[in-house]
Amino acid sequence: MRKHILWIIVLVLISGCSNLERFQVFLENENVVSLSVYEYKPFTSSTLPELRFEVTSSSDIKDVYKFLIEAEYNGYTIESKRLFNDPQLFDATLLCKGDKNSASQILILLENDNVYITTLFTRTQHDQAFRMFKIQEKDAQKFKSILELNDLN
Repeated sequence: MRKHILWIIVLVLISGCSNLERFQVFLENENVVSLSVYEYKPFTSSTLPELRFEVTSSSDIKDVYKFLIEAEYNGYTIESKRLFNDPQLFDATLLCKGDKNSASQILILLENDNVYITTLFTRTQHDQAFRMFKIQEKDAQKFKSILELNDLN
C-alpha cells in the first residue's frame, strides 16, 4: 500500500513540475493596448502587407493577450529558410502594441482547427528554425473569431 501511495506522489510531483515552454514575447507587466491584423507577406515581398482588421474592444484585447501568453510549444518548428522561399507560409501577421512603447509582430499559422503563432525572436538554439507555439484548443476558435481569421482557414 505504501509503495502505491509513494508512486502516486512521485507521479503528481513529476506532472506538476513539468516545464511547458510558454509563448513569451511581451515585456514584464506589459499591457497590450492595440492589435492589428495584417495579411501575411514574406520578407522578400516588395509591397507592404494590407491591414485586414483592428481590434478595438479592450475585453477582446485582454482575451487575445491571455491566449497568446498561454500558448505552448509542443515541438513544432519551421525552418527559417522557408521565410524567404514560401509566400504562403503563414496566414496572417498580428501587430501588438504595448503600453511601454513596445511592439511585437506575431506570425499566425492556421492548420485545420489548430492555431500556431511565432515571432522572429523565438528561434531554436541552432538558429535554423522557428518555434511554433500552439494556442490552446479551448481558445483557438475564439482567438480566430476575435481577429476575424475564420475566413482564412
